[in-house]
Amino acid sequence: DTIDFTANTMCCDCIATDTDTTTDATTTTACADSSFSAVDAFGDGCWYYELYPHQCGVWDDDDFTALEMCCGCANVVRCDDTNLGVYDTYEDGCEYYNSNTEDCFKGYWDDDDFTAATMCCGCLALEPPAVDDNTPTTVCSDLDFGRLDSMGQSCSYYKDFPSDCGKYDTVNFTAADLCCGCSGGSVCTNLD
Repeated sequence: DTIDFTANTMCCDCIATDTDTTTDATTTTACADSSFSAVDAFGDGCWYYELYPHQCGVWDDDDFTALEMCCGCANVVRCDDTNLGVYDTYEDGCEYYNSNTEDCFKGYWDDDDFTAATMCCGCLALEPPAVDDNTPTTVCSDLDFGRLDSMGQSCSYYKDFPSDCGKYDTVNFTAADLCCGCSGGSVCTNLD
């Protein structure tokens, strides 16, 4: 404790339970956030972590540490991204996936040394989508084979920007025919 900080009143871990040593009884008290006016790197306070506890610790900055200040993080185990300077095919690291968790299990941009679902804390906190073994799986393969559009982009570009389909076609590159992101490519259905 210091003049400005009292653990018993400002830390959720400290105020979450009070133990009466004379009766061996434990009572639970309400947790109180201790962030006061501090906010994370995106301007969100502890209210955000009540809704998204899997984000605890991801957006901390110099004056805000969610795991220490927010009740929504009281039962969260600290997680550190393990990509260690490795990025996906678009040079996005875990920072992208921690704020775009809907992309965690798609695998579109994973490569030989980067797998978002197993390296990024925002993804690790999610349940992988259920797979129905009786449902046929459909796989689309781009057919550009090194060919590029007029902007120098391959089919992988159109996965992110499907609204650009056809805008940069050339004589040897027609996005609608070659690229899965433009409803082209080669589609194969596995009926196992």
